Amino acid sequence: MKTARGFTLIELLIVVAIIGILAAIAVPNFLNAQVRAKVTRVEADFRTLATALESYHISFGNYPVAHLIDQQIASGTALSRFSALTTPVAFISFYPSDPFGKKKEGPEFHTETYDYYDWTSAKLAGNAPGSTRGAYWRIASAGPDKIQMVGFSVDYDLSNGVLSRGDIVRLGPPWMPFNKRLLQ
Repeated sequence: MKTARGFTLIELLIVVAIIGILAAIAVPNFLNAQVRAKVTRVEADFRTLATALESYHISFGNYPVAHLIDQQIASGTALSRFSALTTPVAFISFYPSDPFGKKKEGPEFHTETYDYYDWTSAKLAGNAPGSTRGAYWRIASAGPDKIQMVGFSVDYDLSNGVLSRGDIVRLGPPWMPFNKRLLQ
């Protein structure tokens, strides 16, 4: 008489439980690795944009002023807040998109989240009312919470965990010395 050899139900349940435990450990680590990779991409884009803004400053003696570019976007003469960095001189050759953003819905310019980085600049204090001379710049990404705050907001810090709230921000002069973490 031959006896059939095979796995018992207990052995199969143990193997399934071990695979489940390994999956429960691996999946969150994989998701965290994706967020860390996106943060790294944002910081690389910020370095590229900072170089372009500083090159613009060297060429023209000031930074482009974002709200004036917003007026051009509304009138259809500019495609992006970064248009000043591509014409008439190409300081950058592409419009970087925010890996944490999503396509805006509707025709309005300001929405809760963007598929591009928020870039803000302001005029020098004491300039004439019609002046377009920018004094500083600020670039922001929506960050892992995927909510981009227009203007100033809570800054994201990777040390708070990959899913913490806040925007990833890089500041230009006069705040540059205080922004050492993103200047690496």
